Amino acid sequence: MSSANTPIYPSIDKPWMKHLSKRAKGLQVPEGTMFDLIYENNKDYPNELALKYMDIQVTFAEMWEKIDEVVKSLNAFGVREGEIITIAMPNTPEFVYLAYAINRVGAVMNIIHPLPGKEELLGYLEEAQSRYFFMFDGTYAIIKDDLKNTSVEKAIVVSPAYSLAPIKRKLYQLAKFPKLDKTMCIDWKAFLKNGVNSPATTGKTDSDAMAVISHTGGTTGEPKGVMLTNRAMNSVAYQVWQTFDLADRRQLTILVVLPPFVNYSFVNGIHEGLIMGDTLALLPEFKPEDFADYYKQYKPNVINSIPQYCLAMLNDPKLKDMDLSELKYVVAGGEAMDATAEAELNAFLKDHGADIQVTKGYGCTEFTSVVTYTYPEVNFLHSVGIPFPFVNVKIVDPDTNEELPCGERGEICVTGPSLMLGYYKNQEATDEVIKVHADGQRWFHMGDLGFVDEDGIVYITGRIKRIIMTKGDDGNVTKMFPDRIENVVNKCEDVNASCVIGVKDDERIHYPKAYIELKDVTMDKDLVRENILEICRKKLPNYQIPVEFEFISELPRTERGKIDYKVLDTDSDL
Repeated sequence: MSSANTPIYPSIDKPWMKHLSKRAKGLQVPEGTMFDLIYENNKDYPNELALKYMDIQVTFAEMWEKIDEVVKSLNAFGVREGEIITIAMPNTPEFVYLAYAINRVGAVMNIIHPLPGKEELLGYLEEAQSRYFFMFDGTYAIIKDDLKNTSVEKAIVVSPAYSLAPIKRKLYQLAKFPKLDKTMCIDWKAFLKNGVNSPATTGKTDSDAMAVISHTGGTTGEPKGVMLTNRAMNSVAYQVWQTFDLADRRQLTILVVLPPFVNYSFVNGIHEGLIMGDTLALLPEFKPEDFADYYKQYKPNVINSIPQYCLAMLNDPKLKDMDLSELKYVVAGGEAMDATAEAELNAFLKDHGADIQVTKGYGCTEFTSVVTYTYPEVNFLHSVGIPFPFVNVKIVDPDTNEELPCGERGEICVTGPSLMLGYYKNQEATDEVIKVHADGQRWFHMGDLGFVDEDGIVYITGRIKRIIMTKGDDGNVTKMFPDRIENVVNKCEDVNASCVIGVKDDERIHYPKAYIELKDVTMDKDLVRENILEICRKKLPNYQIPVEFEFISELPRTERGKIDYKVLDTDSDL
């Protein structure tokens, strides 16, 4: 530690270490695959519950059997080590079985949004060149006419009702399950039947092998595949488990709210929960207005969610007199929470019998998931807590990358075993965000501005990158990237420049609004609007298509000539 007369540098002095337990300080990153870790920590508890899904329950012993069934079928299809298999599914037992079966055979799971725009979906498949594509029936409706033009040799369509009781499953399939193109597609049942006589052959155990490709807009908004190893996935989940008082506890119930293509949900909900020996209550579609019903059915102890979903509790009449004392952890991640709203939520939880405070995490897909967390003793308003044991943080001057001492504001950079290998097939974008600093380590530049105080607590003060939270067509919260939308809007030949902001909305959180600077101010604005919308419908998912347009004679600009979005985005807190 630096002396009282010298500066304290976060990455060198690590002042946050004094807040960690002796156990946390001595942690070592576990070796092995994702499946290895969940199996080793649960093999002695075969009769404990691993999954709850609507009205069914699955023990760990049953889950091992189901995973083995999928391994056999993957082997029957000739899936190879390192092969990329694309998955577009909601939270269902089949997703869990499939994910860990893919991991067991040494293949890579490419997890994508189950309801993207058609062009975005085709882009994912083109990039990965997957021979096999697992999707739920909603995804099939998007891709069915174009599947033959992709690399996919066989698509497996999985109904969210497959694990339900036979009568309910039959009713769902009669009402919703589509008629499949048998030349390209089979259903989940036929897929499993195909592997009945195959061996359950597994791949090599390699901690540093790529296990997952997740997707993010990064700092530009253009979708990029984030390559993550077994070590990265395991290190995040393992350090959370061992840091809290959870290492000696089992069978808490985790309500899995967010879909699995969101790393925060897959890593800190599904993978972390299974490592800890907890029970996952899987929700294929989460509706905030139905939280009271979920709580009554599952009695969750842990909820990993986002501020928008957490704050929905405050105005839910069904929760007015409900006892929420079963809740042990309510975690809000994905975006910042307003301090006033946070205080209101804490008061609400206390008034409803949950003697806890909402805790916050900070992270990104490129770092697998969480970077910092507000442990109870460092859970201060405005802060995002301290780094996890395997994480190192520094603050740098954005222009020179020189590390700044505690208290000084700069760009937040992180390193550790959960750092991605890089962006899939995109070394240029990788080099823009991962820099080798003077200490010889690979540091990820978060794109956020902030500082670390002398107690090691991290604060975020603004963003270099612009991200807007919204709801997609499936009702799940997702991110919009103004830069990406602007690039599409600017393809209209009549547009000189544009600026997209997020307008606050009770239903969608934010919707996109585009300010347009025309090349010719006399142009028919209605015609231009229609031309822009036509381009956007082809190039963007529905949720990123601007809802509102405002034509402006000249967009405001900074002294350096860049469009000053802050002048237009009056609701922004950045």
